[in-house]
Amino acid sequence: MAPSTKLSRNTGSAMETKSRSLLNEIQFFIILISMVIVILMVGVSLYIVSYKMLVDLRARSLATANEMEAFLEHPLYVVDDEQAVRIAETFLSSGKISGIILESTANGILLSKTTGKDSLKIPKISRSIRRKGLSLGKITITFSDEEIIRTQARFVVIFLVIIISVLLANFVANRYLITRKVRRPFSNIVQAIRNIAEGNYKTLIDPTPYRDVNILVNLFNDMAGKINLKNQEQQKIEKALRESEERYLQIARCVPDVIWIMDLTGRFSYVNSAVERTHGWTVEEWLKLNYRDVVTPQQAVKDAASIEEVLMKSKAPQYDHNLIRTYDSEELRKDGSSFWAEISAVFLWSDDGKPIGIIGITRDVTARKQAEEKLKRSEERMRLFFERQLVGMAITSPEKGWLQVNDKLSRMLGYSPEELFRLTWAELTHPEDLAADVAQFDRLLPGEIEEYSLEKRFIRKDGAVIFTNLSVGCVRLPDGSLDYVLALLEDITIRKRAEEALMAERQYLIDIIDFLPDATFVIDSERRVVAWNRAAEEMTGVKRDELLGKGGYAYAVPFFGEPCPILIDLLDLPDEEREKFYKYIKRSGPSIYAESFMQRLNGGRGAHLWGVAAPLYDRYGTRTGAIEVIRDVTEHKLAEEERIRLQTQLMQSQKMEAIGQLAGGVAHDFNNMLNIILGYSQMALTKIDKSSPLHADIQEIASAGKHSADLVRQLLAFARKQTITPKLLDLNDTVAGMLNMLRKLIGEDIDLLWMPAPNLWLIKMDPAQVNQIVANLTINARDSISGVGKITIETGKAIFDMAYCAKHAGAEPGHYIMLAVSDNGCGMDKDTLGKIFEPFFTTKELGKGTGLGLATVYGIVKQNKGFIDVYSEPGKGTAFKIFIPMHGKEGIIIDEPRLQTEPLTGTETVLLVEDDEALLKMAKIMLEELGYTVLMSCTPGEAIRLAGEHAGEIHLMLTDVIMPEMSGRDLQKRICTIRPDMKYLFMSGHTANVIAQRGILDKSVNFLQKPFSIKELAAKVSEALGRG
Repeated sequence: MAPSTKLSRNTGSAMETKSRSLLNEIQFFIILISMVIVILMVGVSLYIVSYKMLVDLRARSLATANEMEAFLEHPLYVVDDEQAVRIAETFLSSGKISGIILESTANGILLSKTTGKDSLKIPKISRSIRRKGLSLGKITITFSDEEIIRTQARFVVIFLVIIISVLLANFVANRYLITRKVRRPFSNIVQAIRNIAEGNYKTLIDPTPYRDVNILVNLFNDMAGKINLKNQEQQKIEKALRESEERYLQIARCVPDVIWIMDLTGRFSYVNSAVERTHGWTVEEWLKLNYRDVVTPQQAVKDAASIEEVLMKSKAPQYDHNLIRTYDSEELRKDGSSFWAEISAVFLWSDDGKPIGIIGITRDVTARKQAEEKLKRSEERMRLFFERQLVGMAITSPEKGWLQVNDKLSRMLGYSPEELFRLTWAELTHPEDLAADVAQFDRLLPGEIEEYSLEKRFIRKDGAVIFTNLSVGCVRLPDGSLDYVLALLEDITIRKRAEEALMAERQYLIDIIDFLPDATFVIDSERRVVAWNRAAEEMTGVKRDELLGKGGYAYAVPFFGEPCPILIDLLDLPDEEREKFYKYIKRSGPSIYAESFMQRLNGGRGAHLWGVAAPLYDRYGTRTGAIEVIRDVTEHKLAEEERIRLQTQLMQSQKMEAIGQLAGGVAHDFNNMLNIILGYSQMALTKIDKSSPLHADIQEIASAGKHSADLVRQLLAFARKQTITPKLLDLNDTVAGMLNMLRKLIGEDIDLLWMPAPNLWLIKMDPAQVNQIVANLTINARDSISGVGKITIETGKAIFDMAYCAKHAGAEPGHYIMLAVSDNGCGMDKDTLGKIFEPFFTTKELGKGTGLGLATVYGIVKQNKGFIDVYSEPGKGTAFKIFIPMHGKEGIIIDEPRLQTEPLTGTETVLLVEDDEALLKMAKIMLEELGYTVLMSCTPGEAIRLAGEHAGEIHLMLTDVIMPEMSGRDLQKRICTIRPDMKYLFMSGHTANVIAQRGILDKSVNFLQKPFSIKELAAKVSEALGRG
């Protein structure tokens, strides 16, 4: 009671110093009315206070238990034992409790402590602390009543005195005044205290008329306001904590991976709902499980060892307690099945550095593991494929070093892999084969090619030479640079030795074949000629050296004039297909027999041939080639009764070829005569005044000669024997240069539509032939239009495969440039379409057409390895589509005509060789008029003599190609030994296939086609001398 007494004394002093002090008034009334009554009331009050102290202590013990339970719930929930102990000791030191036993579900008894004697009147209180249905721990607290006992002891004596005083004063004091003036204010304070105790923190006490009471009221109101403010802050904190926990729980619920927390015994304290999808357990079921229940036994052993390892390492000072471990774990599902998961886990540590649990994330990686396993199996298959190959395989670097080799290659070269890794493949390559391989490899490095193959030799470790088939490819990085090179080596040494033996055996058979009386030739499986006997040479005039080793139907050229399938190529075709090639053909066992007429043989007179072809097999039954035996049965056929009928049929079927032969036969002599006519007429025109009547007559002679020369060129074009000078052309540019001429040619009533295709490929063709084609087709289109109409010329690209070519005769697979000329004229019927390319066939009126226009187009197209597609309907018009093969690659520079910058006259010495005396004389006159000195010779022998005897320099020899003693080429070779610096110009009126293979002139030869004018002669001579 000492503190209370002190407070009362202080209060009394304050009341004495100021008016209307409550205590002064109470004392005054007590003294005046009844000291006895006051003492009595004080005694009663003391008794009530003592009793209420005991009741209040009991109430406070329950409140204290509730308060401790609330404060300890969160640290026990998060397993923060240190915080829980601090809270317990705080309550113990505050005196609210005298003893405590604090237990944690996770870690047992955390604190057991007492500070005094426990009260017998206040029993101990035990509380189980739980949260969300989870038991977190337990507290047992005790309380002491020593203070009450001491207070009661002191108050007993005082109360006795006061009771007596109060009893005496009670009779004197006015009970009404005490009640009104003293008790009511304090009752209000007590009630306010109860309100706050019940949780109404906004309770306030109204001020009284008494200053000393107001001090207590103000103190109470100030305390209540602070309690209310603290309560509001606590509510905000609790609300924020609840919201934060809810957010984290919401995030955890949304994460597809399993998030879990467990203690070091393997018991789970938290898991999100993703566990139901991955493992099959509900959250409630999972929290009842141990970690060992959800992994395979083997995985449990691994994890236990890992945990033990971490616990050992964690004792080191430098250990990183925030280290996250990630590893693969074999997990179990509720149904007993297992799957692979990726675990990311981190240990939870207490403030003193001790591990208290593990928090982790589990992710299902079954698909990834399956992909890894599949990749592993694939890599193993590739390794076995590489190592167990029957051929040598290697991976090399761009620097030619070996990076990886298989066992076959090591055995093939006689080196171990380790020895090979110290060498380069260039060091093992035969010196004679190294340059070819390096050249291809150097093209591979920058990306010019991506692969190449060749046959090369290697030198083994023991010095032996082996033959291989080498195939090389490469792998590049994203930037295009070379990463590494792949090589495949097949040892063909045995095969090469066998080939050598086979060649010896083959030569033996060839010698036998050579003595057969009938023309005989043999081809291998790739259609290359391996035998061509003497009888075949005599029949065709083609020597064996010109054909041996050649493929691509080269053996058909001596018979048909062009590469094409013949009897030996028809062995595998069905009967109905073979009959398309020969009129008379039959099979007898594996052999086939046929008869045909070859116009090219016997100097152009033709020959009736009987042939038999049969396949050849080796000892194993493998097809190795075929043999064909051909017998000339012309005499026998001439003696047969049906000779006239068969001859008529043959003539009809080969009419176009016969005309070509005719044109070729007369071309040389006719051109020589035309050359004389044109030459002399041109020289005469230069000497006769234009006003003279004779000038016009000679002009007519010259015009007739030119017309005759054009007619010969048309015949040769149809026969595909005209001499041409092909150049690289852009067809669009060539046709575009003709448009003005064509518009004048067709007249104003007909529209000419030009539709060039962009980025056209190049062709190699004589520009004059292009002009002939376009002009002839345009004239035909014009003539088919009556009145107003339209002609369309267009170009394009086309690519034809084997399927297309099989259905279109004359077409071969490849890239083509298309030239199309179409009109909306009268069109043609099927009968007319079948004859349009025959020479001299025309639908025009007499005198309006020669019938050679389309025949010329046909010959030109065939000479350039192209083909024609024609579509026409009566009354709707006609469309000609010409397809010419593309030449080479795009981006080649187009040949441009060279401009004549030097004068066409000269002063050099020219050796002129011509076996036709008239033409020799005319050419001499032309050359001399141009200023040249001419040495004239009518035979090659005389030309050789002149070249040797002439004292001065001879700058140029102008010679005919075909002469009796020797050809112009042979003459050139002879004179080259005498005058090596002399230049040459060849001239001929023969057809192109006589002077050059297949009508294509060698670019290195200067050539002048007969007939020629003096202007053409001057230009060619100047060009040959290097001034053109």
